[in-house]
Amino acid sequence: MRRPSVRLMGVHESRVLCAVVVTGAVLTAATPNFLTWRNLLNLLDGYATPGIFAVGLLVVLISGGIDMSFTATAAVTQYVMAKALVGWGGTWAEAFVLSASLGCVIGAVNGLLIHRLRVSAIIITIATLNVLFGVLMFVTGGTYITDLPDWFTDGVTFLSFSDSDGNAFSVSLQTAALVAAFAFTAFLLQKTALGRQVYALGGNPEAAGRIGINVGRLHVLIYGYMGALAGIAGVTDAQLAQTVARWSARNSMCWRPCCWVAPASPGASAALPARFSASRSWRSCRTAWCWSVSLPIGRASWLAA
Repeated sequence: MRRPSVRLMGVHESRVLCAVVVTGAVLTAATPNFLTWRNLLNLLDGYATPGIFAVGLLVVLISGGIDMSFTATAAVTQYVMAKALVGWGGTWAEAFVLSASLGCVIGAVNGLLIHRLRVSAIIITIATLNVLFGVLMFVTGGTYITDLPDWFTDGVTFLSFSDSDGNAFSVSLQTAALVAAFAFTAFLLQKTALGRQVYALGGNPEAAGRIGINVGRLHVLIYGYMGALAGIAGVTDAQLAQTVARWSARNSMCWRPCCWVAPASPGASAALPARFSASRSWRSCRTAWCWSVSLPIGRASWLAA
């Protein structure tokens, strides 16, 4: 019988954690400013939007599907939300409800098309990706929205604290939304009957239908949830960027890491192209490096642009 430490290192998530820790150690050794409260909170802010995308995509992957249209959903929802706030005003609650509701509808349409047409999810969602961006470009003419309300651009902070030098810090709206998305999704998958149905669908769709699971409704709920989280990510992204564009650099950047998260889920192997058939160890390291290295670099280049 293998020792617990050996079994633990055989778990996929443990290899991801090891790669993240090694990356953090290297960056800490390279610069003393890496392992500071200011930098860590800034990294959390930068990770928030792709992190919310990833946790929604996780549910889709566990079900055996794939969604490539989440960035387009976020772009559409944040544009509609911004136009509504500029035109009629509103509150944070209204901004999140409007964006999440519209994203949920778009995602539900994806799920309905996948179930009804019996077409691969990657084909359907790539099609909706292009349709959504095309419609958004046609309707908006590619214009930016920069005159967002002051209360929106000021943001919201939580849990203010200070370090030993007296520097004040606080948890931003982006980080709070990321933590909430992770916590709710963990509860949904681990503590609810719906979460067990998601796992059953990813394990064997035909068997799931035979035991009484409404596969069509479940597809709608799963992709609707992905769309709702994409809408929430659109709000946090717009607040951080202080502007709304048809295709922002941040939305383009978020595409890459979440695509690399996809092959890390064995439940989605049937829905992924053959080029994602690398070993699990390499996939673990690749996922961790994309999250730990590519995003900060991409975010830095976006801030400098």
